[in-house]
Amino acid sequence: MVEGVAVEMTHDEISRLDPFEGYPTWYNRVDIQMTNLNTKELIKGQAYIQVSNKEFHEPCDAYK
Repeated sequence: MVEGVAVEMTHDEISRLDPFEGYPTWYNRVDIQMTNLNTKELIKGQAYIQVSNKEFHEPCDAYK
């Protein structure tokens, strides 16, 4: 289990976030299923997962 925060975003917002996340060179965007721990509701979402054949890559400077 991984705990985190879910943020609702439009397709346009996701597209603008992709370069900051290194998508698709360093990270892939994959469909995931999450559970709201308060309501137990299942939620569909996406997460950025590091490309397995790449070495660790620091986030872009905009995050710092």
